[in-house]
Amino acid sequence: MAYRLFRWLRDRRGKASSPSPEQQRVDPIKERILAIESSRMPLQGQQAELLGLRKQARGLDEALFIQAHADFVADTMANRNTEAATLERLHRREEAIELYEANLKDRFKGYFPYERLRFLYESTGRLRDAERVCLAFLKHGDAGKVKVAQFRKWLREHGHEG
Repeated sequence: MAYRLFRWLRDRRGKASSPSPEQQRVDPIKERILAIESSRMPLQGQQAELLGLRKQARGLDEALFIQAHADFVADTMANRNTEAATLERLHRREEAIELYEANLKDRFKGYFPYERLRFLYESTGRLRDAERVCLAFLKHGDAGKVKVAQFRKWLREHGHEG
């Protein structure tokens, strides 16, 4: 993500003779954020790392800067769900599945993409994929006892033991 959120944190085109105290304080944070964003960890993991980094911030400006990046990661996953739901309404199921699968890969914490994928796979006879989605939800999802029970029930009804 470009550092467009806060003007004072944008990269400068010219080399300063010596970095300002403000820049000396921000550079390590920018490096850590870039390292997190360039890692191959799922977005949910990146968001957790950014929130952990925010706790180490030494001031409100640093905390807000880090929070903005964590919010961007969360918005990315939420926007995928919104776009996928729109694609479903347009009967473009395969494109919707791609977006929901991206959220599965990124270990989305809620239940929405898991539930939609389970339905889409089940309605097209792709029961192994639906089972994989249910298992992924049980491993990574976080939606309360009712949803967990629904996914476990589906697995039992479709012959999955465990």
